[in-house]
Amino acid sequence: MLPPAKPFKTSLYLSCAWNDRSAFRELVALLQTCRDRGFRFDTFLLPEDHPAAGADNERSLYEAVRGKMKYCQAVLIPADAPSAYSRWINKEIIAATSEMNKPLIAVRPPDSGEPSLIVKQNADRIVGWDAEAIVQAILELSAP
Repeated sequence: MLPPAKPFKTSLYLSCAWNDRSAFRELVALLQTCRDRGFRFDTFLLPEDHPAAGADNERSLYEAVRGKMKYCQAVLIPADAPSAYSRWINKEIIAATSEMNKPLIAVRPPDSGEPSLIVKQNADRIVGWDAEAIVQAILELSAP
């Protein structure tokens, strides 16, 4: 259980793969349940309709992801990232882990399958659909 603590505010990059389901809103609502313990957050996400999403130039998509991720303290991706978003997920993982050194936290949505291999290999932590576990991972991994 998270201890009551001094207020903590962070910025989170939420993977575009959360666009594929209503899970984006559900994830945000889940995290908001920790507001009473001082946890506050802003979210950043590259929407599916962003011009770079349909570009043939892979670099454009990568730069768009980087631009959204630049000022975030942690990156949240679904552990069972849908294959339809593999192009995006790969860029998000590369930007977070190789270039920007952002903690990569994989969240297992309810009724999800096994985490994908790429997620297992790159996530700093894989957590269940539990607000306290997610926030604890954010606090531990993004601490200065």
